[in-house]
Amino acid sequence: MWTACSGGGGLSLSPATNLPATTPTGAASGPTKSPSTSATPSATATPSTAPTAGPTKAPTAAPTAAPTATPTAAPTASGVVSNASGSGWDARSLVDSVGMNGTFTDASFANQKSLLYGSGALHYRYSIGDLYNDAQATANAKDMCGHGLTLDLITDRFHSMAQIGSVLASLPASCVATLEGPNENDNDSQGVQYDPNYAIDLPAFMAALHKAFPHFPIIAPALTSTAAYVNVGDLGLASTLGNMHDYSPGFFPGIGGWGGLISPNPVCCYGSILWNIADAQLSVPFKPAASTESGYCVAPVGGCVPLDVQAKYIPRLILEHWLDGVPFSYLYALEATDATTNGGTLALVATTGTPYPAYYTLQSLQSTMAGDAPASDPIALSGGDATVRHVTMQDSAGHLHVALWLEAESYNPNANGGLGAEISVPSQSVQLSDGSVTATGTLTTCSVETTGQCSTSQVPIVSGAATITLTDAVQVLTI
Repeated sequence: MWTACSGGGGLSLSPATNLPATTPTGAASGPTKSPSTSATPSATATPSTAPTAGPTKAPTAAPTAAPTATPTAAPTASGVVSNASGSGWDARSLVDSVGMNGTFTDASFANQKSLLYGSGALHYRYSIGDLYNDAQATANAKDMCGHGLTLDLITDRFHSMAQIGSVLASLPASCVATLEGPNENDNDSQGVQYDPNYAIDLPAFMAALHKAFPHFPIIAPALTSTAAYVNVGDLGLASTLGNMHDYSPGFFPGIGGWGGLISPNPVCCYGSILWNIADAQLSVPFKPAASTESGYCVAPVGGCVPLDVQAKYIPRLILEHWLDGVPFSYLYALEATDATTNGGTLALVATTGTPYPAYYTLQSLQSTMAGDAPASDPIALSGGDATVRHVTMQDSAGHLHVALWLEAESYNPNANGGLGAEISVPSQSVQLSDGSVTATGTLTTCSVETTGQCSTSQVPIVSGAATITLTDAVQVLTI
């Protein structure tokens, strides 16, 4: 028997949009990457004292909606490294790719940790500035690791290699999975973290980090423009993975971009996942790129999406990242900091502690595919158009879990003067068959609603095939 579990709210992916060949004004304010270029910064003095420890930076501005665009097919890019490239990261599971950013303080962690552990995320992105000489933050980190999470430790230029080493020594040996270079040092809205001399300081810092901790996988620094990735030069010798912050101002995960070609990035178009990967590979060539920040805001303003659309897009974002070879997908963030702004509502849980529907769809995807590893793909699909997507994983008992969805545009962020409007995505029927399936029987479909509840129905298997109705919500079939 095949069992199907449909992620609450669903996932939709439409053909990527081929938008105007010009980058939209304000397409990425705040945390989103800017397509503009700039000259290499001139040297300035580096601060000698560390900033006050606090939570990992929270975006203060939300992406605003880009000019009207028509979705088109997602781009393909020669040179963009994927999970199938033999890079060594292809043996990891889909579930193990998911991490979380947080906005909690030392004190608020006690109230939020159950939500973190229940989300299904297996990694947490923690700042060295939060952990150094902070007993409560260190205890929080140990608590996470005791519940099966590992950490990505964000370093910064204010802490020496010896101080970073002391943080590592304060944690269990298996607690820290990766070290990450300084966060968005080219972004002048980052306050004390901004370094006008980043093009000189970052290469020196990364070389020292790699020399001090040669056995740790190291994620390169995340930067906010094509020019910045060019300015820092080749960090590949000091970095295991590239790094990107691929926010989208209301567009669906599989979009082909909403701008043109920005040299020297070889991929068109600006804003797509593959474009962001190629940007990261300007400084870390021929290696996969992690996404250490990504997500969708839900404020009632331009650039955000409604809660039910976020519930569709978050699981699809994880799956689209996987298909494009992204080994880590860190969602921003766990809990909202307000209810009205773009940056404040980049979250899966409201300020009240009530989970958004997307929290449950992520939870559903993670629990359904827990323990799985990549599998060869024996599934044969027929019917449907180019928006049909699927990802196949396999559990230790040999069962196949197949996530299926339509990667179509579920929301137009440019409608209603930039306030956006939902799009009704027509369902499509596909036939699914596999050599191990009996000629007759039934397929049980499990539709997980945004409340976390599940409703089931039966679909007949005829001559070894089942006709599955796909929508812009993800379904997970177990064979």
